[in-house]
Amino acid sequence: MPTDKTVEHLIARITELEIKQSYYEGSQDDLDQALVQMQEKLDGLTREFNKLHSLLESRPEQMIAPLSEEPPPPHY
Repeated sequence: MPTDKTVEHLIARITELEIKQSYYEGSQDDLDQALVQMQEKLDGLTREFNKLHSLLESRPEQMIAPLSEEPPPPHY
């Protein structure tokens, strides 16, 4: 038969484990939320990159002037 001291120790240990579990659940929720936000940001940046890439591909002649039209560097 367990002694009162053993029972108290087990109750304290169970309480400690419940507190840790609660903390880990909160941490996991925070990490899940951060991951969702990062994925949304990545999706937005990917869309923006694709738009810019399409713009550059559709108008290459308008984006870069021919070398003959470029002014010389300032040190000349």
